Amino acid sequence: MSFLLRHEAAGPPLAHARELTGFFSTPEEEEPEPGGWRPFQLLGCVLEPELIRLLDRPRRRELPDVEVVIRTDDGQPIGAYYVGGPTVLAQHPAADGTLDLLLNGFFFRYPHPAAEAVWAAWRRAFPPAPGGWATDGPAHRAGWLEAARIHASTPGVPPLDDQPPGRDYQVAGGSVTDRAAFYCALGEAINGPGGYFGAGSDALRDCLAGGFGARPPFRLVWHDYDVTRRSVPDLDRLLEPLLAVGVEIEPR
Repeated sequence: MSFLLRHEAAGPPLAHARELTGFFSTPEEEEPEPGGWRPFQLLGCVLEPELIRLLDRPRRRELPDVEVVIRTDDGQPIGAYYVGGPTVLAQHPAADGTLDLLLNGFFFRYPHPAAEAVWAAWRRAFPPAPGGWATDGPAHRAGWLEAARIHASTPGVPPLDDQPPGRDYQVAGGSVTDRAAFYCALGEAINGPGGYFGAGSDALRDCLAGGFGARPPFRLVWHDYDVTRRSVPDLDRLLEPLLAVGVEIEPR
């Protein structure tokens, strides 16, 4: 099944689900940004004994903090979102013997609506093809960047070994047209398609400290640098954390 409900921090499984709906919805106007409570459905569930016991409790429908895990078609976890204190609002048996669950849980940050299509493609084939982040508009790039970030921090995904300092990495600068594209291209250059190496200045500094695939100093061979320079007005600010630790930018 494509989705797994488990205790947080890669804890024991609670349910396996065929479909996930409402999770990546566009926030309503009354929903406070960036997060809050949101209902969502897990369809076609097969429950683990622990969740069966929890649902059998009279009048108590609260679950512990959980993760909703996204898996490839062959069952490998590729992403996990934390959901705080979900409550089971309803449960309905399906004709095939599975169960549909309606839950309401807390999100520190709502999942990006465009990430749903990215995860759907990654479930079918992971890692993705190079340059997949550049195949659509700004929303797609933002969704891709979220998926890359979530994948890199998902418990159960093998950690990255840092490459030694002094290496060259090739950046596809011809498609870097905004901030999200900058980080998508950087993540792919260092860690391959679907790779992550920061999603903002603070996160980039964390990555440069180690544990995310590369240790500085290194060189970024930036292809079509002139395109990036014209398209990203604040490029100097985005590059600053890299330059501060001795990363060399080689325009091509």
